Amino acid sequence: MKRKINLEVLIEIIILFTIANILFFSVVFDKAKYYVHPRLNIYIIFSAFFLLILGSFMMLYLFKPKHSVNYSKYIIVVIPIVTTFIIPMGISNNNSVDFFKSSVNVYTGKSNINNSNQDTNIEVNSQNQQSSNVSSGSNYDQAYYNDNIKEKSINVDSNGIIVINDDDYMKWYLDINKNVNKYEGKTIQFKGQVLRIKEFKNNEFVPARKAMVCCAADLQPCGILCRYKSASNFRNNEWVVVTAKIHVEKYDGEIMPIIYADKVSKTQAPKSEYVYFK
Repeated sequence: MKRKINLEVLIEIIILFTIANILFFSVVFDKAKYYVHPRLNIYIIFSAFFLLILGSFMMLYLFKPKHSVNYSKYIIVVIPIVTTFIIPMGISNNNSVDFFKSSVNVYTGKSNINNSNQDTNIEVNSQNQQSSNVSSGSNYDQAYYNDNIKEKSINVDSNGIIVINDDDYMKWYLDINKNVNKYEGKTIQFKGQVLRIKEFKNNEFVPARKAMVCCAADLQPCGILCRYKSASNFRNNEWVVVTAKIHVEKYDGEIMPIIYADKVSKTQAPKSEYVYFK
């Protein structure tokens, strides 16, 4: 006699396998980074394997009949699974401009800066030589240098411009807020997204990157106030490459870095729009 499949167990197995595959492929195809920090990928993989094992174990009960079946309880699980396939990646960012507008203290780079008289150099890699020194000013934290800057040096091109790539962005951003004086007069180049608030003048905007600490819920824009004569030509959320000189000034009563752009040009969005706190 042919055994009857327990539909409730079958549904549970399908749900477990579906969620496991979503988790697994989100890491394999580099999509999980839009929702959680990449350092959590190992936990996603572990969760996917656990669900696969659990689903495989439940196959032992696939042909054990159950007289009372309640399918409605699975709706709460099926809805988010279906939503995953319907709603595109990153859709949650569409309304994020309002958050940016209320967060000027984050992305204008304001920070409490301790003044000291210690001088040092930041190690950098040049395209034309193995290494070179970019002179720095005061207020330098040797421990931060050892742990961050020296570990992966910031590139300097043949014209002496500090070129900040995606991987180095948050390292640089944290360092300039902590040790602002050593960047006085330096020329930098980086990619950012145009952000404005109503308090800005026509020649002011912030080229910022969305930084993630743990997950998409804690995304915050991190950037430096930029002054550029043609700033009004660029719309909010446009991606630009900025080449600018750094000056340390007072802004709204606080000492902070402000960049004066020599060139701002439109560009394509990077492969990953987010940067991450290490």
